[in-house]
Amino acid sequence: MGLLLVAVSPILAVPVPSPSHSDVILTMDSLRLSLPDHLPLKPLYKLQVPAADQLPLCSQTLQPLWHCLQTGNQAAPLQARYEFVKQVYVDSGETTIIDLYHDSVADTNVVIKKVSKRRFFSEALKDSAYRELSLHRQLQHINIVQLYDTTETEEHLLLLLEHVPRHDYFTKKLEELNMPFSVKPNGGVQKLRSFCFDILSALHYLHYHGIMHMDLKPSNLLLQTNVDSNHEYPIVKMCDFGLARQVGSDGHLTLPWKCGSDQYRAPEVKDGASVSCKVDMWSFGIFLHRLSVGFRPHDLAWKPGTPIPFPTRHWRKFADTGLQDLLSQCLQKDPTLRISAEEALSHPFLTSRQL
Repeated sequence: MGLLLVAVSPILAVPVPSPSHSDVILTMDSLRLSLPDHLPLKPLYKLQVPAADQLPLCSQTLQPLWHCLQTGNQAAPLQARYEFVKQVYVDSGETTIIDLYHDSVADTNVVIKKVSKRRFFSEALKDSAYRELSLHRQLQHINIVQLYDTTETEEHLLLLLEHVPRHDYFTKKLEELNMPFSVKPNGGVQKLRSFCFDILSALHYLHYHGIMHMDLKPSNLLLQTNVDSNHEYPIVKMCDFGLARQVGSDGHLTLPWKCGSDQYRAPEVKDGASVSCKVDMWSFGIFLHRLSVGFRPHDLAWKPGTPIPFPTRHWRKFADTGLQDLLSQCLQKDPTLRISAEEALSHPFLTSRQL
């Protein structure tokens, strides 16, 4: 069943990366971006989890994919090590294929994402793909899907990624089943807080290093359900850094064009606009609003820059939790007035012990 890797392994035995991008593809450095110096105190529902700087952030000990392809790690053929399990995703043009494999050496499931170079219709698209690899390979955080390794053939990029079982949890919950937290008997406040803490922790890590995700939405947030007894709830993990950008020394970046998903895009994201990491906080706010009650504030004819309507019939279960105030601070039209990820982690909604 290892047809994908069997087919490409003869080519991959001697990778021929694009010279201008060889630093991205040929090796995965052990150096990763460090955690922020001052991490927030974990709230009550996370107290059993070790401090972030003590976590084994990359628990798998996988031999780098490019090394396996070149040497046949542990004398095992590549197709013997990575056994095909199933196809997880393929887009309409088959330019991106995501397959689930079982690594027989590490005895764990992994994901192999295959990106066709046919999708690189311009140098800008090509640069974007390699920029994604360059950024993602530096990231190591419990709330970010781990990129273990990358390699390429003449026709494809291959990414070896951490497997997160519930890749469709939030898209099904919000876009198919319409099951927001407000339908739970008590609003599921503690679990909602836990999910928020995970997402904000990832954003804090990214923003600390001047990285904007730029495309925060349900499909880019996965749920790791295989957790140990130290975790009270499943762990949210962020993925897809295709639109991610690094801001300049002044904390801003001028965008060449508008990007991101319409429903979650911050109002300041426009062609040629100067933006900051606060764009992600707007997207987080829209996502949190929808996760809480099943719709965006715009669905009530809300206009950014005006007070957000919080009808009692939708928000009764979240009364006195601080959730409405957090949303109001995330959805400030003026990004300079918008709350940061670091500040949000210390917001009463995240730190309160009230159920």
